[in-house]
Amino acid sequence: MNWLLQIFDPANIATFAAQFQAEMLQPAFWVAVGKIIWINVLLSGDNALVIALACRGLAPRQRLWGMIFGAGAAVILRIIFTGIVASLMELPYLKLVGGLALLVIAAKLMVPEQEDEEGADHGAAQSTADFGLGRRRLARLDRRRRHCHRSSGSSEIAGCFRWPGRRQA
Repeated sequence: MNWLLQIFDPANIATFAAQFQAEMLQPAFWVAVGKIIWINVLLSGDNALVIALACRGLAPRQRLWGMIFGAGAAVILRIIFTGIVASLMELPYLKLVGGLALLVIAAKLMVPEQEDEEGADHGAAQSTADFGLGRRRLARLDRRRRHCHRSSGSSEIAGCFRWPGRRQA
């Protein structure tokens, strides 16, 4: 509780304000502010896309509140995660461990794919085929969902899917 009183002590607040005003006159301060704003713009772009996709099926009034609460939650989560990461960066050797992890990942990316007896490299082709198969399965599930939604007239679609190993009721 004593630390809370120290934070709100008028002398500490005045000292902080004077230091802040002195730092605002330095060009390095404005460069750092510019970097923070640029990172925020980059991170907000994908947040806006996710929020828009999540709210696209809502009614106009609910869509407005969804976007407002979604943007607010994104800002709050960014502040929380920034605090967590800032506290983690104080751990000794964390940057070293992170750098080593990046080196291992980079080394794995630099190693060529396995080749078969004929000398053909099938690693990239197989992953592309797996990705295409996943996309087709998702598209099929989406078509089933839309068909069930149209035919039943409700959002209760659990009975429209046939799960592997289970008989349709």
